[in-house]
Parts: sequence; C-alpha cells; structure tokens
Amino acid sequence: MPNLFKKKFMKVPSTSFSVMFREIGRNAFVDWLIILIINIVLTTLVILFGFYLYWQISTGNYTTQETVSGTNNKIFNEKDLDTIIDRFKGKQDNSTQAKSGYRGVSDPSL
Repeated sequence: MPNLFKKKFMKVPSTSFSVMFREIGRNAFVDWLIILIINIVLTTLVILFGFYLYWQISTGNYTTQETVSGTNNKIFNEKDLDTIIDRFKGKQDNSTQAKSGYRGVSDPSL
C-alpha cells in the first residue's frame, strides 16, 4: 500500500497556478478542480445577487417598470372571428357524428 501513490498515473498533480494552466485539458484532476472553482464562484454570485434583490424588495427600494396598456389596444376583425367560430362549429358537428358510430353499408349476406 505505501507504493500506491508513487505510480505515475496515480500521483496527485501539483496545484500551483503556473502548472495548473499548462495542464488544462491534459489532466483530469486539474480540469475537475477548475470546474469546481468556477461552480463555487458562480453559486456564490447567484446567492449574493438573490440576497441583494431580496433586500432591495424588502426595503422598498426596488420598483418595477409600469407598462402603459391603454395605448396598445389590438383591433381584430369581427368577420374573421365569426368565420373561425363557424369552422369550429362544423368540426364539432363532424366530431359528434363520428362519435355516434359508423353508419356504413349493411352486410348483404345477413
């Protein structure tokens, strides 16, 4: 067991920054270490931003932008709406006829 970490492929590499940047993409340990550091930094930033936003909202300093809804009234054509309603009524009639059962030619051998 004492020889376990003396093998070349089992050695934990040096983690100095100069060695670390040369080993990116070549050494899995260094890659995972960089991924871990980046994740810790990003998680810390997201948590701090969440606390800052909560503090702003709780103290009343955060205000949202109000949109003016009265100026953007959309006008639609009632004739087009009536044609769409008629089409859906036709589809509903076809659906109820299909649900009532098959009314095909009766078997002549009976």
